[in-house]
Amino acid sequence: MRKLLSVALSPVLVAATLLAVQIVRPPAAAHAATPSIPLTYKFGLVAPTGGVLPIHGPDEAFSAAAVGDVDGDGQPDIIAGAMNGHIYGWHTNGQLFLDFQVGGGAIQSSPALVDLDGDGHLDITVGTMDGWVRTISNISGQFKIIVSFRDQCASSAPMCGVFDTPTVADITGDGRPDIIFSSYDQHVYAYRTDGTLNFSHYTYDTMFSSAAVGDI
Repeated sequence: MRKLLSVALSPVLVAATLLAVQIVRPPAAAHAATPSIPLTYKFGLVAPTGGVLPIHGPDEAFSAAAVGDVDGDGQPDIIAGAMNGHIYGWHTNGQLFLDFQVGGGAIQSSPALVDLDGDGHLDITVGTMDGWVRTISNISGQFKIIVSFRDQCASSAPMCGVFDTPTVADITGDGRPDIIFSSYDQHVYAYRTDGTLNFSHYTYDTMFSSAAVGDI
């Protein structure tokens, strides 16, 4: 008799459980209508790499594009480094106007667009994975290297190369921009634009982030 009663009550218990779930379940919240934002695909850019020169570090591309007017026409340009050691520049209509080989190593850093020579035009500063930091500038319609120096990578260092994006700021107080960057050799460097080394500091490990400069 007890077994029969237990079986008979089971559906009732199940029904009561389901009913309880339905009672405590909160009602679905009404979603406010979200206005659609039309997006228009303008163009795609593909850097004509022509070879990969990782030297040290990853063999994937990490250089993000930078936007600024580097050719002096008053219009923004799109600048990116590539794995073959070249800097490429495009106009916003997709036209490639700049193809400049900076060094023998891949460019993993994003271009820093700052006027270093004081001519009123943005210059392009990047680091390369073979240890160089170089700046190219548009001089009378021709892009040329105006700043060039490298890390002081010792033979005892496990690897060399500049992965991070160089930071441009006046850290000496002389009113002129300095270039600060880190290297795979576990040092952070600061150079004047004439190539004079301000300082180098051992960081005890490889740095991948760019230097933050501020008065603290």
